Amino acid sequence: MILGETWQGSVQSKAYVIENILMMVPFGTLLPTILKPAESIFCCIPLGFFFSVSLEYAQFLSQRGHMQVDDVVMNVIGTIIGYLFFVSIKLLRRLNKYLKEKK
Repeated sequence: MILGETWQGSVQSKAYVIENILMMVPFGTLLPTILKPAESIFCCIPLGFFFSVSLEYAQFLSQRGHMQVDDVVMNVIGTIIGYLFFVSIKLLRRLNKYLKEKK
């Protein structure tokens, strides 16, 4: 339960950290697409956090995998990256619409 402990380990441990980030990128991208309130960063990121904590708690209860603070932190980082991707796409669509209207 030490923050950063996973990254200090082997190459395999570092791969798990990166996988935890990548696993939540779709969550941060698709959630705001599906749920209108999640278009706010103040809704999307906490939902990513609660989803991640739920996953870790399920691992703890089922005794499958390892419950780690690093996993929650990396999952939230993945959610943030996904959310930024969502916002970027939204801005590009607005820009494209504006440029089409200007012609």
